[in-house]
Amino acid sequence: MIWLYVDTRDTGRIAELSVGTFWLVLPTLPMFLVLPALLKAGVGFYESLALSIVVMVACYAIAVPILARFGITI
Repeated sequence: MIWLYVDTRDTGRIAELSVGTFWLVLPTLPMFLVLPALLKAGVGFYESLALSIVVMVACYAIAVPILARFGITI
């Protein structure tokens, strides 16, 4: 953010970046719950990671259209 501000002095872009970052983080959070749960259940690391990524991509696929309905574009 500092770099963007120094380069542009555009506080509107900083605000958009902040909001966009917030909405981009939310669909990734389930991955950090699924991964340890699978590992604790004895699933191999690479399989757990792959399934966690699939869950994250599914969350993005669900979140992006829902956010778009509210005028939030990522």
